Amino acid sequence: MEYRVIRNVNHYIFDSEDEFNKHFKKDEFGNIPIVQSEWRVAQKGAWVWSDDGRIVQILYRGKISDTSRLPNPAKHYIRTVVGTFMCRPNWTMDTDFRKHVNRYTLSGNCNVYMRKTRDRLSKKELQWIALMRLGHSPLKAYKLAFPKAKDDFHIATTVTSLLQYKRIVNEMNKQAQEAAKKLGMDEEYVLKQHKRIIEEESSAKNVISSLQEVSKIIQIYPEERPNRGFLGHSTDYEEITEGELTQAQIGPVKQEEKENEV
Repeated sequence: MEYRVIRNVNHYIFDSEDEFNKHFKKDEFGNIPIVQSEWRVAQKGAWVWSDDGRIVQILYRGKISDTSRLPNPAKHYIRTVVGTFMCRPNWTMDTDFRKHVNRYTLSGNCNVYMRKTRDRLSKKELQWIALMRLGHSPLKAYKLAFPKAKDDFHIATTVTSLLQYKRIVNEMNKQAQEAAKKLGMDEEYVLKQHKRIIEEESSAKNVISSLQEVSKIIQIYPEERPNRGFLGHSTDYEEITEGELTQAQIGPVKQEEKENEV
C-alpha cells in the first residue's frame, strides 16, 4: 500500500483486496466499498481495479469538450491520485507514479516511459544511427530519419534524450565494435598498442594516458559520468508529449475540478 496527500487528505493505492478490506474494517462505520472491475465507466468516488492489478479511487470524472481533432475520441476521462486517463478501450490505467509527472495532465508521459525503457529499436532509430555512422551529426541525421520533425528545439531535446537510452547506446557501441573488427582493431589490438606505448614511450604524460585508457578497457576503475547529452546539458527531463495536447483534449484544469476531487 502507498498513498499521496491531496489537500491534507490521504489517498491510498492498495496492492491487494485483502489489504483493501483490512483498511476499511478499521473505518468507524465498518463499511467496505465495492471494488469495480471496469474503471472506464466508474463514477467519481468509486474504487476500481487498475490495469496493473491494484485498487485505486476515482477522484474525478470529466467530459471531453473538444474531440474534433482526435482519432477515435473518448467522451470522458478520469483522474486518480496517480494521473489522468482517457476512457478508451485501448487506454490503460496504471498506478506507477514514475510514469506520470503531473496528475492533472493526460498521462501520455507513459508513452515516453515506454519509449525510454523498451529494448527493441524502431526502424527510424536504426536509420538514424546508420546516418550518424555515415558522418552526419546527430541533429542532421535525426532530421533525415524523421523528416516530419520540424521544430529545432524539439529535435534537440529528443536527440539528447535518445543518446542516453540504453538501447541506442548499445546499438551504437555494437556497430562501432563491428566496424573496428573489420579493420582488425579489436580489444586485443588496442591493448597491444597501449602496451607498446607504455613500454617504449619516454613521455610520462603519454604513459599515464595509455594506462588510464587500458584501465577503462579492462574496467579496473569503472567511470561514473553525469547524465549529460551531446549538447552538454543535463538530460534528466522528459520530452514534451501528449501533455501538450491536454488543453485541446480536455481543456484547462479548472479550479473547481481540483476542489471537487474526493
